[in-house]
Amino acid sequence: MSVLSLEAVTEVLREYAEEEHKKFKVTLAHFTEEEVSALIDMVEAHVFGAPQTVRDLVSRSLPAIINCARAVKTAGNRQAFLGVEAGGNQFLIEPIDAEMFDTVWGASGATDFKTTLTSTGSTNYIGTSSSPESTSEEEGYVILGFAELSPTPKVNKALLTRNKDTLPYAGLDFDACGRYQIAALPEPWIIFPESNFYIQVNVYRTGTCCLKPIGYKVLQAKNALSL
Repeated sequence: MSVLSLEAVTEVLREYAEEEHKKFKVTLAHFTEEEVSALIDMVEAHVFGAPQTVRDLVSRSLPAIINCARAVKTAGNRQAFLGVEAGGNQFLIEPIDAEMFDTVWGASGATDFKTTLTSTGSTNYIGTSSSPESTSEEEGYVILGFAELSPTPKVNKALLTRNKDTLPYAGLDFDACGRYQIAALPEPWIIFPESNFYIQVNVYRTGTCCLKPIGYKVLQAKNALSL
C-alpha cells in the first residue's frame, strides 16, 4: 500500500520534458518516469510512520519536490536522480535537519532546532541577513511547512528572503497532530542552486521552541557519504 496518496502519486508519475520555469526563471531538466519513481520511493521511506497530516502535506507537495530536483539536475550537469541507488555525482534527496545550516536561531553549530525564546517579535531562524545560508551548484531545498515539536506553538509567521528578494510572510496556522503541531506553507518554498537565503519568524509566545522545517534537500550522493 502506498504511504503517500495514491492519487497524488499517479498524477506526478510520468516523464517530464525539459522546460523553462517562467515564475522562477530557471530551467527544469528532463526527468524520466524512473527518476520520479526513485524520488517517490525515497520520500515514502522518509514519511513512513509519520502522521497522516504530514503524509497529506508531502503528497500535495510532490510537484514542488520534483521541480526542485529537476532544477538541481539542470545545474548539476544533468546527472541522473537515482535516489537510494545514486553514487558519485548522481542525485538523491534527504529530509532537512539542523546540521545542514550554518546558523540556526542566530547560533552556529546547531544539532537540532530546539531553543528558548525569551522575547516576542521578529527573530532570526535559519541564517541571518548579514550571514545568509547558501546553496551550491549541485544542491537545493524545498520547504513544505513546519512542525512544532514542543507542546505549544511559539511563532505565527515566517518570512523568507531569497537572493535578497523578500517574499510576503506566511502565516503559520498550526494544527494538533499527535504529540506535536503542524503548519503548512500556502506554497512550498524552493531554494534553487547557487542561491542565498535566510528565514525569520515572528515570536508571539515565549518559552521552549522546537520549530522544524518539513522539507527536503536535493544533493549529490558523494556529499552524503559522511555523518
